[in-house]
Amino acid sequence: MLESMRPRLLPAATIALLVAAVIVVATLGPFRPFDNALADLRFRLLSHPPSGDVVFVEIDGASLQRIGVWPWPRRIHAETLDRLMAMGAGEVVFDIDFSTRSNPQDDALFASALERAGGFASLAVFKQLTSPAGGFNVPIPEFSKTASLVAVDVPIGANGIVRSYENRVALGGAIYPAVAAALAPKLDRNAPPTFEIDFGVDMTAIDRISIGDLLYGQVDPARLTGKKVVIGASAAELRDLFVAPRFGIVPGGMLHILATESLLQGRALQDAGPAPIVATILLFGLIATLLRAKLSRPWFVAGVVAAGLMVEAVALLILWRYGRMLDTAALHFSLAVCLAWGFALEIGERRQGQALAAKERDSMRAVLDQVVADNFDGILVINADRMIVAASHLAVDLLGTDLIGRSASGTLPREVEASIEQAFGRPDSDAPAVIGRASIMSEDSLRAIEYTFTLSLVAGAEAGDPLQKVGCLTFRDVTERHKSEERLNYLAAHDPLTGAWARSTLIDHIESLREVDCGVTLLVIDLKRFKTINETLGHTYGDEVLRTAAARLRTAGFSALARLGGVSFAAVLPEALSKEAIEVRCADIFDRLCKPYVLYRHQAIVGASIGATTSELSPGDPALMLSHAEIANSQAKPIIGNSLAIFDPAHDRRLKDKRELELALRQAVYEEELEVYYQPQVSLDSGAIIGAEALVRWNHPQRGPISPEIFIAIAEETGLIIELGRWVLRAACREAAAWPEHLRVAANVSPVQFELADVVEDVREALAQSGLPAGRLDIEITEGIFVSGSAHIHKMLEGVRALGVGIALDDFGTGYSSLGYVGRLPVDKIKIDQSFVRKLPHDRQAVAVIRAIQMLAESLDKSVIVEGVENAEQAMMLRLMRCGAAQGYYFGRPLRAREFAALVSDAPAMNLAG
Repeated sequence: MLESMRPRLLPAATIALLVAAVIVVATLGPFRPFDNALADLRFRLLSHPPSGDVVFVEIDGASLQRIGVWPWPRRIHAETLDRLMAMGAGEVVFDIDFSTRSNPQDDALFASALERAGGFASLAVFKQLTSPAGGFNVPIPEFSKTASLVAVDVPIGANGIVRSYENRVALGGAIYPAVAAALAPKLDRNAPPTFEIDFGVDMTAIDRISIGDLLYGQVDPARLTGKKVVIGASAAELRDLFVAPRFGIVPGGMLHILATESLLQGRALQDAGPAPIVATILLFGLIATLLRAKLSRPWFVAGVVAAGLMVEAVALLILWRYGRMLDTAALHFSLAVCLAWGFALEIGERRQGQALAAKERDSMRAVLDQVVADNFDGILVINADRMIVAASHLAVDLLGTDLIGRSASGTLPREVEASIEQAFGRPDSDAPAVIGRASIMSEDSLRAIEYTFTLSLVAGAEAGDPLQKVGCLTFRDVTERHKSEERLNYLAAHDPLTGAWARSTLIDHIESLREVDCGVTLLVIDLKRFKTINETLGHTYGDEVLRTAAARLRTAGFSALARLGGVSFAAVLPEALSKEAIEVRCADIFDRLCKPYVLYRHQAIVGASIGATTSELSPGDPALMLSHAEIANSQAKPIIGNSLAIFDPAHDRRLKDKRELELALRQAVYEEELEVYYQPQVSLDSGAIIGAEALVRWNHPQRGPISPEIFIAIAEETGLIIELGRWVLRAACREAAAWPEHLRVAANVSPVQFELADVVEDVREALAQSGLPAGRLDIEITEGIFVSGSAHIHKMLEGVRALGVGIALDDFGTGYSSLGYVGRLPVDKIKIDQSFVRKLPHDRQAVAVIRAIQMLAESLDKSVIVEGVENAEQAMMLRLMRCGAAQGYYFGRPLRAREFAALVSDAPAMNLAG
């Protein structure tokens, strides 16, 4: 009885044939979805943390709302890169399209930021998805010459899921490293070009930083110091999203980080290939043949299940220890087939084969019908007679009830009907699917859909019937996505507060006028006294003023109105007006804008400044024309009341000249092209040289000598004064160390250095490097340093004095002079400004001022040095007034270091007595 209960399994030949069939089918790829599902499960079981070396700086929805426009101006990306570099980020990859130009100013800002990044920034190269010829996007030359290029294309599998990754991508005849390959320093050059991403890395543990938080200073620098950074989009509306194993929807930048983590952790997975599975299937087939009559059905089933579990355990171990992906679905399928055949044979022996086959067929039909009905997309199955034979729930919801049995003609939109007729009219059933867009009415609302129609050949109802064509229409409701796209397009072209155009839209409009040879008048309009409204009534009222101002400007007859940001608007007239006509139009604008603004129970009055230019005054591109109008507006702003300024080309030339001088000064500072001169300081009692003041001079190769008043002011504006002042201090200490020991040297320190640098540390390093005793050095400061009353500056001066260095107050009597304040200043010397000395010996008021300063200095125990002494009479009078020391052309002009050294070694003391 027991023997009769055992299943009589297939004979050895049949099992061998079955195993061979499974191997052949496996090579065709139908098991790929099941292998992918098993791989996802293994990733979850082997979840492990990331290295922490890579950070995702994401353009999320919050960042888009903060910035307010998209695409972002290139200056936003420049500021992002500068902040990342300032926070100590290692390498930065932009997964952003920079293949087109924006306005020249923003492009220049971003190019400068890339240059400052010093080669640690990489930009994206990628294929053009919309190009049938397979084109690709490369950053514009201004960016690519200072940044590395990396490929950001992500290979998408046949089922739309990203699993693999390419180390290198060939685009346009060039090979580009992928993001992961560029960020992984230990990547073997002989490594396979493609690997499987290790989705066992816990993506949720990867540090993600909103780019909005970064730009608004809300990020701890420690999160970025020494880290590799990938900048990419995560906002759903930007559509840089992919489907990935384990995690579902993943931003493209995060996929690059997961691939980078795979390389950094030595987890670049590879497919183990079919050989292990084929060998295992053969082994199991042999075992099944040997044990086919020795095991009862329960034990046989248990053995098959155990074999499947063992296979998965081995696959999990191979993935964990050796980083190899083992596809086991075919093996599981072969085990399942063995079971199915065993049961089928047993059921056949019980004479239930036909009933079971019929039941399975009906069950499969029901499953397929239910799958179609429950599908997330709208699905319609249409036969060759154009009749609907199956429909999903979504299709019923959108198109109405009673779809099955109805003709597709008249039920579907015309575009869809045309696509169906086109597909059925093709003789080849393997022709590509027809894809399109259409609109349908559903419950009194117009819905947008995207659809795909494919044809298949199916067998007839009876054996021997010819194959029949059946079409499957799959569509999806994309109405909300279209609305989001339209909203983004609107935000990219308009200001959301006032509805006025954005800057880029304005430039395009001007360009269109210039293309038809139409003259243009451009006005840049700023509201005055607006800050007071915001501060007293609040931003809500301020926004209302801006909306009302925009509405008033729209009534002035402009062809375009744009908001440039803040309280600045731009208006366009399609003709080049004369100066008189511009003044008339601007008077009308002043009348419109300056009427009282009624804000609920409040009233507000604003003024306006207008900068104007025309296509005749600014014949360049529209961006340059806008820049000229803004320059003119900056000339009008300081004028009290309503003000107008028309662009003068001379303004632009002066600005360009200043920018050229700034660039030349930056090069001169870093290449040490400037020179330090020394002007002798003489004792008025003995006539002997007691020291010198270090003065920096710049002899430009083309412009000749540049006045210190000009280039020092530029250095203070740009921050170059820090490097320049530090260099002068070190040079002066180094030269003075070789002078006789009784000589002192004085070096000027700018107030900017006290605000932005550590002057105490700079002085300490200069003394240490030169070996100059601290008692032979004086630091000269101006009175303007005390205007802010900063305790930080006072503390820093005390720190300089603590080193033993003297402090001299330069140009005394011309600036922030206060007799009560001088006594509390941490200074040792007072330098009387040369403006008083020039009036000697005949100006009694100058004599009185100098005598008062001298008496004040004596009472405060501070020494006096007089500047600008040019003749013997001045020197004699100052000596009689008991001034201690002096400098000026009478004693000697500023000299080069070697000339001054020769002077102090050869020159005798001057006779100042007669």
